[in-house]
Amino acid sequence: MHRFRVDDISSDARGIADSTFCYFDVDLPGRTLPGHAVVNVTDVGDLDSLREHIAEVLNAMIVAQGTDPVVQALASADGLRIQPRPGS
Repeated sequence: MHRFRVDDISSDARGIADSTFCYFDVDLPGRTLPGHAVVNVTDVGDLDSLREHIAEVLNAMIVAQGTDPVVQALASADGLRIQPRPGS
């Protein structure tokens, strides 16, 4: 079972035009191209905390669903939506 680390999540977020969504590149096991974690946030000031949250959510999803479905969702054209931490 794969385990995502904060270092697997890019250190910068890229905004999606005309929305409050941004995405982070995510290094995927066994793939050369990164996947994308998409997060709906209005304040991306604390990127390190947000990256930690993304890694935690991805690891919880892997425990619940397995590695392959999570990696496939991250690698999809739309990426994988990650719910922001409550209060974000």
